[in-house]
Amino acid sequence: MMTSINSAMNTIRANGIAAIIALASAAIIAANILAGIFVLPAQEAEITRIGAALDAARVKNSPAAREGLAEEIGRFKEGLPEEKRLVRVIGEVLRTAKDNDLRVPEGDYSPATAKEADIGKYTLTFPVEGRYEQIKRFIHGVETLRYPFVIEEITLAGSKSGPGVIALKIKLSVYFR
Repeated sequence: MMTSINSAMNTIRANGIAAIIALASAAIIAANILAGIFVLPAQEAEITRIGAALDAARVKNSPAAREGLAEEIGRFKEGLPEEKRLVRVIGEVLRTAKDNDLRVPEGDYSPATAKEADIGKYTLTFPVEGRYEQIKRFIHGVETLRYPFVIEEITLAGSKSGPGVIALKIKLSVYFR
C-alpha cells in the first residue's frame, strides 16, 4: 500500500499539474459511479412513490370518487337520529347510568353543527361516582347504545365518598340529522 502511495507521489512530482488533474478526474468519476450505484436507486424509488401518491390523489379527486363519497355520507346520515329524538337519546344515556346504580348530579350540554356534512353534534359532559364494575358496565352500555356516540374524554379519580368509590367525568358526543 505504501509503495503505491509513493509511486503516485513520484508520478505527481514528475508530471506536475497534469497528474493532479488526472487523479482528481479519476476521483470524480469514482464518486459518480458510487452515486449511481447507491444514491440513484433510492431517488428513483422515492420518485416512483411520489408518482404513485399523485396518481392516487387524482383518482380520489375524480368525479366518481366524489359521488361515491357523497353516497356514503348520505347512508351515514340516514343512520343518525333525528334532532327531534335528541331528548330520547340523552335520556337513554342517563337511564344507562341509573341502570348501573350511578347518579348524574349535573351536566353540561353543548350543541354544534358540522356544516361540511350538514349534521349536528351534541356534546354531554357529566360526572358520576360508583364502584369500578358499575362504571365499567356504564361505559359498555353507552358504547352499545344504538346511537352513534363518541366517547371523547374519560377522567377517573379516587372519590371522597368512600373507599372503593371512583369518580368518573365523561365527555361524549352524539351526532344527529
